Amino acid sequence: MAKIDRKDYTESIPAFLIIIGIPLSYSIADGLALGFISYAIIEAFNGRGREISWLTYVLAIVLVLYFVFVRSRMASSQRELPAAQRQSLRLPLVQARGRAKRSRPV
Repeated sequence: MAKIDRKDYTESIPAFLIIIGIPLSYSIADGLALGFISYAIIEAFNGRGREISWLTYVLAIVLVLYFVFVRSRMASSQRELPAAQRQSLRLPLVQARGRAKRSRPV
């Protein structure tokens, strides 16, 4: 965070979105994808779109399609689960620690 050039918004906004996106999405990959997509969009609208590789734009489009088609279906299928099952999918390590503490002999 200390090495991010805060004056250059083409670097600071994607970095901020990665830092915020990872804990909010519970996924490192989704947070990185959010930052990558925002980087490609900001560079394109900033006028420096030709400075980055065409592969960056292809990957950004693939990631947008991933969010639209794959993640939206995953989220809708999780809404159909009962609340207890959704919680167990979200916090498996916390629940495993709680079970381990209860099962220890005194």
